[in-house]
Amino acid sequence: MSRSVRALGIAGSLRRNGNSTTLLRAALAGAQQAGATTTLIRLDELILRGCRGCDSCPDDGCRQRDGFGAVHAALALADVWLFAAPVYFDGVSGTFKTFYDRLYWFRRQGTEVRPRLGGPRRGAMIVTYEDPQNAFYEQMAQRLVNYLPGFGGFAPGRVLACSGLGPVGAARSRPDYAEAARALGAQLTHEISSDAP
Repeated sequence: MSRSVRALGIAGSLRRNGNSTTLLRAALAGAQQAGATTTLIRLDELILRGCRGCDSCPDDGCRQRDGFGAVHAALALADVWLFAAPVYFDGVSGTFKTFYDRLYWFRRQGTEVRPRLGGPRRGAMIVTYEDPQNAFYEQMAQRLVNYLPGFGGFAPGRVLACSGLGPVGAARSRPDYAEAARALGAQLTHEISSDAP
């Protein structure tokens, strides 16, 4: 690799060993095997307030001083963003959505809509749910990662949607999903490495 790649995983489940977090760890393992330095942040360990829609994001971070500050700094440094969340009531977990709304800072400079980040960067989302395969859930996750290029430097985001994962621990009996997650983390890391000057 021509430079160090940093991959950051954001776990949006309230279950420490839930299915989405299990697959996120596999994606981070793939990134690490491809040469990245990896970090996992669990949103359930943070106090996060919702975006207030102030539309005047200062340069030193969100006006709200809460657990998002540390996440914000880690995201700004990371080359690969890997998100993971379960589906609850036809949407991602409330904890994850609260976090995602706060990412608005990355596409706002003061009162102007303007990306803050440079590239190259890559991003993806792993979404898990109990139902049989459901295109709506994949599209929902895709809508979220479609915002990444608006933050600056990102190629279009990717989605790994994993169905049939109801009980806690179900992902551990799906080596196909684990391998797909590992491959995703490795691929994004390789892409960053090959894009590096």
